[in-house]
Parts: sequence; C-alpha cells; structure tokens
Amino acid sequence: MKSKFTNFYVKLSLYLTVFIGLSAGNAFAQGFAGGKTYVVNGQVDQVAPIDTFVNLSGAGSAGAITYLNTFGIDVTQPQGLVTILLDQGYTGVEPSPIQVGATTGAGYPNMSSTRPIVLKPKSGLSFTISTTASIAANGSLFRIFGSTDFTIDGSSVTGQRNLTFNIGSSTAITAKVIDLIPASTTFSNRIRNVAIRNCNIVGNSSSTVINTYAGIYFGGSTSTPQNAAIGTNYNISYVNNLIMAVQNGIYHRGFPTTTTAFPSQDTGVNILNNIIGDYVNPINPTNFAGIGGTSTNLSGIYVQTVSNSTISGNVVKNTLPLSIASINPGFAGIRLATDGTPTALDSNIRVVKNTIYNLDTFANVKNLHPLNILSILGTKADVRQTVPSALYCLLKFDNYHEAIVT
Repeated sequence: MKSKFTNFYVKLSLYLTVFIGLSAGNAFAQGFAGGKTYVVNGQVDQVAPIDTFVNLSGAGSAGAITYLNTFGIDVTQPQGLVTILLDQGYTGVEPSPIQVGATTGAGYPNMSSTRPIVLKPKSGLSFTISTTASIAANGSLFRIFGSTDFTIDGSSVTGQRNLTFNIGSSTAITAKVIDLIPASTTFSNRIRNVAIRNCNIVGNSSSTVINTYAGIYFGGSTSTPQNAAIGTNYNISYVNNLIMAVQNGIYHRGFPTTTTAFPSQDTGVNILNNIIGDYVNPINPTNFAGIGGTSTNLSGIYVQTVSNSTISGNVVKNTLPLSIASINPGFAGIRLATDGTPTALDSNIRVVKNTIYNLDTFANVKNLHPLNILSILGTKADVRQTVPSALYCLLKFDNYHEAIVT
C-alpha cells in the first residue's frame, strides 16, 4: 500500500514539475526578447509569438506597451536591445494615455539593463502621438512609471526630430506631456537608465494662455508639483528635444531628505541640447509656442535634489509677452531649487554653454538671487523686465549647496 502511494506521489510530482515548467516557459516566451524588433503598424497579430501591434496603449495584445506591462521581458532569450518600432499603418492616435509600468506594482516584469528597450519611428517616417481620451489632473500623455532601461528616441533621420508628442485638447493645468514617476520605496521601482531624446513635445495653449504644466516632468504624481516618492534615481537623460506651449520646459524634482548617511540626490541627470520655447506651434499656428504663465517661479529648466549632473547646450526662449497681465513672476531660465520639506540640496552640477533670451517677467527683482548670468562662461542671455535692474532672473540658484557653474 505504501508503495502504491509512493508511486502515485512520484508521478504527481513529475507531472506538476513538467506542467509548471512548461507554464513558466510559456509565460516567459510571451515576453519581449533581446535583440528583436516589435512592430506597431495598426495590425492585430493573430499568431504566436506576438510581434505586431495596433498601437501602444490598446487593451490586451493590441497595445505594445500594454503587452510589455503584462508579459515584460523574456529572460530565457539572449540579451540585447528590444526595439518597439513605429511603422506605416500606425495612426499615432491612442485610445488612452500611455504608461510604461503597471499601475499596481510598478515597472514591467523582468526589467533588465542587459535587455533595454527603445521606442522609435522606422527610418524615414514621422509620427505624432496623441490620445482621444482626456488627460486627468496630474496625469500625462506618456508616463514612465517605476520603470528602468527605457528610451524614447524620436529620430528616424539623422539630425531630425521625427516623433511628436501632442497633448491635444487636454487643458488641465497640472497635466504634463511626458512624465517620469518613481513608484515606491523599493529599489526596483526607481527610475534608472531612462532617456527622452530627439522629440517634439507640445503642450496645450491658446494665443494668450498656456495650460500644460511641463513638457518633461520628473517627480510625484498625486499632486503637481510634488517631490518624487523615492530618491537616488540615476542615469536619466533629456537630450535634443524641442519643447513648447508649456509653463515649465523640463522640470526634475527629486526626493529631499535630512538623512546624510544615505544621500537621496538623483545622479547622472543630463539635460543637453534641448530647445525650450519656440515661435511657431506646429499643431496649430494660432496657438502660442513659447513658455511661461501667470504662476510664480516657473522655469525653462528646473532641478531639485540632483547631483553629479550636467545642464549644457540648451536654449530657453520666448516667454508669454508682457501684454498679458502679471506674466511670469519670478521666472527663471534655469533654476537649481530648494523647494520642499526638508530642504533639498543640489551639488556638483555643471551648467555651461546654455543660451537664454527673450524672457519677459513682472518679477520683483528684490526677491531674486542676485546672479548676473553674463558672468557665467559660455552662457548668453537677455531679458526684458518691468522693473529696471541687472540681469537677475534668468539663472536662479535658491540657496544652493555646492552647485558648480563652469
């Protein structure tokens, strides 16, 4: 009798081992594989393995990003770059805002620096991404939520920006076009190895009003602006983007803390060669293409709780004009800030060769840090103010700590 039971359990154990092994293998096999390209071309893929998608945010296997959030990366396959390629047939009109990273748990399964992901247009093609859905307060058109190793590269022709993110008719004043949101207090949900490059980023505006809070935003998500949920995020790049029709161009707000044994600064934040503010809105030429607003202390580039980083080669230009009452009070072309509680500390930030011009502000210069931007090597600026003064409001350091300007 004992022998029969023993044989039964041995057989059951073998069956479960094979079944579970096959199930796990099938689950992994559904994920994206290193070294492979997945095409978004408006077509439904009916044959496994799934490698063709209708769009990015569609339900189930229709949306490439939705699929990524569900199945993640296939770690049984070789390492290498995973490419999500926008191809002919993709309309760019998404059924809902796009989010890389599951809402519950954050991130996508098996995130790995050896299998990074890039979203890009096919060579020679250009796309505009928007959504038919309304973007809620504190929301965004494209969100990277608690995820790592993800790049948006909008260039399909060398030297061009061939991917446009258009927030469309969403008028929420706390909405952003693209945002990066660290998700929780676990290391895996920090933002790491993420880049936004070679994109046109267009907010919502009219001829006299800018509604969208930021073109690119990093921070908390339950209010705007808000400190990030966790610090020590790293290797984050914003490179060669054209950003317009937003109150703040690039807004990076970290996680300030009084803990000195475990510093919370984000590191390797590189803000390079972006153009923030323009003169012609490509979505609607009658809408304002610049930056700014009636809120206080807006910025072309804003960083807080950041260290060992670079702000270089950027152009900040064309705020809303003085003909609009109380415009741009306290506006700064580049701001290293100490907002939030506890006090944030920025350190070892290299600010060099940025160009800032055509800024209008009603700011009371007595409340601005007395830094003459013309003394900053390689940085050029001009400003018009309603109060005669030196050039104070362009590059603003609010009680900064160890900020290096070269």
